[in-house]
Amino acid sequence: QNKDGSYDYGLFQINSRYWCGIGKVGGDCKMKCEDLLNDDISDDSRCAKKIYARHKFLAWNGWKSKCRGKPLPDISKC
Repeated sequence: QNKDGSYDYGLFQINSRYWCGIGKVGGDCKMKCEDLLNDDISDDSRCAKKIYARHKFLAWNGWKSKCRGKPLPDISKC
């Protein structure tokens, strides 16, 4: 649980405050947060792409606290 009472779901740690609904379809991605926990990551990746298109990595607190402004490995050839 985050300080604001929201939760982060799934592989992409998508936040329930803005992007999905807990127990019901909701948020800007118009999906249930629980759907971010199953094996089908196609809807997860669509939502993550929408988030990235609007906010880049700034929407993810983990990136802001662990990666922003730090030297990161080049993964372009992966």
